Amino acid sequence: MKLTSTFALLALPFGVLGRELTQTGATWGLRAISHRDAHARPWQTSLRRFEYFYDETAGEGTFGYVIDGGVRISHKELEGRAENLWTADLSPYPRNEPNYDDKTGHGTHIAGTIASKTYGVAKKAHIVSVKVQNRFGKTTSSNLLSGIHKAVKDIIDKGRVGKAVINISLGGGCQERAVSQAIQKAVINGITIVQASGNEGEDAKDYCLAPKAGAITVGNMKPDWTIHNTSNFGSTVDIFGPGTDILSLSSADDKKLRSMTGTSMAAPHVAGVALTFMSASGSPKRRHEIVSMLDSTCTKDKITGDLRGSPNKLVNNNNKKQAK
Repeated sequence: MKLTSTFALLALPFGVLGRELTQTGATWGLRAISHRDAHARPWQTSLRRFEYFYDETAGEGTFGYVIDGGVRISHKELEGRAENLWTADLSPYPRNEPNYDDKTGHGTHIAGTIASKTYGVAKKAHIVSVKVQNRFGKTTSSNLLSGIHKAVKDIIDKGRVGKAVINISLGGGCQERAVSQAIQKAVINGITIVQASGNEGEDAKDYCLAPKAGAITVGNMKPDWTIHNTSNFGSTVDIFGPGTDILSLSSADDKKLRSMTGTSMAAPHVAGVALTFMSASGSPKRRHEIVSMLDSTCTKDKITGDLRGSPNKLVNNNNKKQAK
């Protein structure tokens, strides 16, 4: 489903519930989603010399569900705002004890981009980890399906529809019908799901997890505001996010950081913006409302180069400080 909507554009009361703040020393990705132009020196991505403008509600009272390989919930940057919901990773028989550890660092990095205090988009959101991978970073369609069901049930049971976003930065050509149906059912129930488009440098319709299920599909933009050559592309992509040389959290210990590249890093920027929209608006926002907000506030026609059939849309948090 494309990132367009027949719904009337929704007024976003930014600045009504909270002041607009400025973070100095921010990553290039945070700058990109809060400014309407590319930075003059895109090669400075490793330097935290950028400004990030954001509403002070910053995702407060919202929940980012990370379906991945686990999250180091004890990381200092998450400030105790993270929990484990479920894991598919069990220790060998006969103990069968649950293992929530993030062995690859992938899920922790994503969680950090969504909600960490320094590197996160929605700095006050709560992270819920749903681990569908084993200690080797592998998963099965059965485990992925179980993880989606667990996350959706938790959101519905706890009254979090309109206050939660599910991020799924997995794919690689795994397009199981049952998984697609589970995502579609969640979307019908008003739950916002964000997925990575994939890193094969091919048409996303052949590689992203659920190309027609209503998840918001995200491509990878570089610091120079061109598309990364590994990012999947095409009409299945709904929007782009910063995804190259993204500095976020490491799972190695509670203080370490790491830089990663991929559509997996772009998707949580979109998930984080969706959470900030939910908190800044002051009321729950169902999936169709978030889609409308993302479309009406994104930066249009500023990405350069060959988009290969993808929409020229970069996620933006619609703050008032940036130049329109």
